[in-house]
Amino acid sequence: MDSVSLPFIRPKHIRPSSEQQAGPALPARRKTSLACSNCRAKRSRCDNRKPFCSECVKARQRCVYENSDKRKKETWKAAISNLEQKNRRLEAIVRSLRCNSLDKAVETLRQLRENGHELDHAATPRPSVGSDTGSSDQSPTQSPSPRPKRPVAHMQRSRSSITIDHDPTVSVGPFGLPPREITRRAVSSFFSCGGTLFYIMPREDCESMIETTYDRPEDATRSVVGQICAVAVVGSHYCTDDIPASAKEKYFDLASSLLHDDVEDDLSIMRVHACLSIYLILLKSTTARAITASGLNIARYKMPVYTQTSSADWRERAKVTRTLSFIECWLSSTLGYKLDLRQDEIKMVNTLAMSESMENPTNQLCPNLIRWHAFKIAYLSAQVYDLVHSAASVSIDDLQQLSLDLDTWLLELPNSMRLDSLITADDAASENFDAASRPILFLHMIHITSRIMLYERVMHFTVKQSLNPSDELVVREVLRLPADTHQTYQSFAQHLARLIRLLYDKDCVLARCWLTINACYHSSIVLLLNAAKNLALVAQDDGAEDEAGRKDRPDLESVFDNLVHVRFCLQALGACEDWDIAAMRLVDVVKPLYERLRQAVEMEKSQEPDQAVEASKSPYSMPDLNMGTDNGRQVEIPARLAHIMHQSVAAMKLPYQEVWV
Repeated sequence: MDSVSLPFIRPKHIRPSSEQQAGPALPARRKTSLACSNCRAKRSRCDNRKPFCSECVKARQRCVYENSDKRKKETWKAAISNLEQKNRRLEAIVRSLRCNSLDKAVETLRQLRENGHELDHAATPRPSVGSDTGSSDQSPTQSPSPRPKRPVAHMQRSRSSITIDHDPTVSVGPFGLPPREITRRAVSSFFSCGGTLFYIMPREDCESMIETTYDRPEDATRSVVGQICAVAVVGSHYCTDDIPASAKEKYFDLASSLLHDDVEDDLSIMRVHACLSIYLILLKSTTARAITASGLNIARYKMPVYTQTSSADWRERAKVTRTLSFIECWLSSTLGYKLDLRQDEIKMVNTLAMSESMENPTNQLCPNLIRWHAFKIAYLSAQVYDLVHSAASVSIDDLQQLSLDLDTWLLELPNSMRLDSLITADDAASENFDAASRPILFLHMIHITSRIMLYERVMHFTVKQSLNPSDELVVREVLRLPADTHQTYQSFAQHLARLIRLLYDKDCVLARCWLTINACYHSSIVLLLNAAKNLALVAQDDGAEDEAGRKDRPDLESVFDNLVHVRFCLQALGACEDWDIAAMRLVDVVKPLYERLRQAVEMEKSQEPDQAVEASKSPYSMPDLNMGTDNGRQVEIPARLAHIMHQSVAAMKLPYQEVWV
C-alpha cells in the first residue's frame, strides 16, 4: 500500500511555556473599546486615542467613533427587533389602506397622517427636522419642528361655505368630468395661487368654458374640456385637502388625452402644455422639461403665420409663449441644463412687453407687469447658470458683467414692485405683506438665488481641479477667497432667509412650490458654509494676537445668526416635506449638516479657553491669506468643521436630477 502524505496539522494547543524561546514575554492581546470607523473598515488595530487615533492622523482622514459596537450580538438583536417592529407597523398601515374605493383609501391615509402621526413616523425611519420647543428666535441650538406651527397655505381647508355632497367618482356629462363644485374650486385655486406668474387664459374665459361644459355639454368640444381640465389639475395640487384624488386623475387624463388628438386649435394645445408643465413641476418630475419644449415647438410652428402684433389673437399667443419661455428659463437655471430659447421667442416677448408698456405708461402694478419682470429675471438666471456652468473657466469680467445685469434688473423695477413697498424694516412683522404680494416676493427670491449661484459656482471651480478633493484642499480653497466676498454673499443668503421666514410667518408657503424649496436649500448651504468657517476662525482666537489683529475676525454671534436663519429655512422645508419629495430629500441633505454644526457650537460654548485651543488642533494647517493679515500666519481648522465645510461645498453642486423624480 502506497504511503499517502498527509497535510500538516497545526497542534491544537501551544507548547508549554518552558519550551518557548527565551526572551521577554509578549503582552496578552486585549480588546480595546470601540475602534474608529476607518480602522474597523481596514481591520487594523486602533489605539483608540481621542479625538483622532494615530492611524487616521497619519492617513489624514476624518476619525469617527460610533456610539454602538456592532460586533456585539445584543446590538444586532436590538436592530433586528426594531426592524421587525417597524415592519409590523407598516403592514398594519397597508392593511388599513386596502379597500375597494380610492377615495376611502385617501381618506384613511389622511386620518393616519392627522390622528396617527406617531405611527406613520415610526414606520418610516427618515430623519425629521427636529423639534422646536423654545420660544426665542435667537437660540440656534434648538432643532426646528418637523411640523409647521401654523398650517401651510394650501394645506388649509377651504374657509368658504361650499360643501361638496357629490360622489367625486360619479361622472358628470358626456366627458366624465367631476362635479361642477370640485372643478370650480380647483380652477379658483389656480388663479389665486399661480395665475399671476403663469398666464394661461383670462379667468372670465375659463369660467365661460365651465358654464358651457356643464350647462350645454352638446356645445362643448374636446379642446374646451381639455383646457378646463389642464387648469383644474394644477389648481387641485394647490388645494390638496379639498380635491379628491379621483378627481385629480380624471383632470389629468382628460387634459393629457388632448395632446394625442388631432386638434387644429394650436393655442389650446399650447395652454395644455403650459399647464401640464406646471403640474409636473409641482410633482417634481423631470419630464416637465420635455412638455415645456413640446409647447415651445408648437408656438414656433405657427409663429410666422401671426404677424399682426396688434391683433387679440397674437397677444393671446404671445402671453402663453411668455409663460412657456419663463418656465423654460426657470427650469434651465434650477435643474441645470442648457437653455433652449430662440431669438424668435425672445423677440415676441419683448414686443409684447412694449405693447403692454404703452398701455401702462406709469407702471401701475398689474399681472402683466409682474410677468414681464418675472421673465426677465428668469432669463438672467438661466444665463448665469449657462455661462458659469458651461465655461471651462470663469473670469472676473464675466462674473462682474452678470452681477451688473442683476443690478440693472433690480434698478429697473418700478416702485410698486420694490421690497420696501411690501415689507418694513422688521421683515417678520410687516403688515403690508399678504398672499397677493407673494408673486413679487418670488421675483426677489429668484434674483437673490441667482446671485448666490454665482458664489456657489466660484466655490465649485475652486475645487473642481481634483476628482476627489480632501477636506484640507477644500478648506484651503475656501479660505483663499477674499473675506469680503464671503461676507457679501453671506448677507445675500441671510436676506433670502428673511424673505422665506416672512412667507412662513404670513402662512404664504405653498408646500409644492419649487421656487421656495430651491431658495431654502441655497440659502441654508451658503449660511452653513460661512457659519462653519467663522466658527473655525473663532476657535483660533486664543488670545495670542493683539486686538488690532483680531478686529476683523468673525465672532460667535455671527455664527449664531447664521444658524438661526438656517433653522427658519429648515422650518419652511419641514412644512413642505410631507407633501413634496424634493423638499424631503433636501431636508435630508441640510439637516445633518445643521445638527453637526449646532453640536460644534455647543461644544465651543461649553469649553474653557485652553480646552478650546486644544480641541481646535487637527492635522490641517494652512495659511490664511485673506483674513486681513499679511504675515502668513497658520490657521488650524478643527477636523469636524473642515468636514462640514467640505460637505457644504459638495452640496452646492448637487445635481437636481437626483432630487427630482
